[in-house]
Amino acid sequence: MLTALLLLLSAALGADPIHLPVRVHLIAAPDAAVDSARSVGAEELRQRFADINRAFAPAGIVWEIESVVVDRPGAEAAYRSAITDRSQRRGALRAMRSAPHRLGAEGFDLYVLNRLDPVGIGGAYQCAADEPAGMGAAFVAARTKRGGKLATRKWAHELGHALGLQHTSCEAATQDRMMMSGKCEHAARGRVGFTEAEITRMRAQAATGHAAPCKGRSKRRSSR
Repeated sequence: MLTALLLLLSAALGADPIHLPVRVHLIAAPDAAVDSARSVGAEELRQRFADINRAFAPAGIVWEIESVVVDRPGAEAAYRSAITDRSQRRGALRAMRSAPHRLGAEGFDLYVLNRLDPVGIGGAYQCAADEPAGMGAAFVAARTKRGGKLATRKWAHELGHALGLQHTSCEAATQDRMMMSGKCEHAARGRVGFTEAEITRMRAQAATGHAAPCKGRSKRRSSR
């Protein structure tokens, strides 16, 4: 039903819908802060992506779950270290996405941890300039202190980064924009909406079928 509505909206906008495959990685780990494999079910994923697709509907972009895999990454020790030493958090996330189940350049990878609070971020899109185009990955928290609705918007926010979008400013006029950083005081009210320029940028990247490459040195875009 939702897909049909998105198709109708795209037709009304005069743009063909772009369907993007995303592989969801649920993390299995003894640490409850990391583990999402036992707390995130198929129905929850379906609902979250329905909400995400409503957010991306104005851009005519449809995210489709290609598969759900359970990863047991070798990064758990690094993640535990990052809880006490935040300088290690980038390495912890990078090690997690080295798992063999990557969808890679043929689509998009979304890693779901139960919580990201221990490493000081609520979501992150990470890639490196020395990697092939499309090898970036988004990291999101299944649970946040602000509730499920804001967590889902954060998933959409990080997927926006995967399509090449940067953070918008913290000005009051942009308080309803999806790409506002979590550091902005207005972010607690919820982030919705893309600008026309952002929609144009996203569709251009979506047409390539893979995530946006990083420019320059290795970088990570994150929001709290």
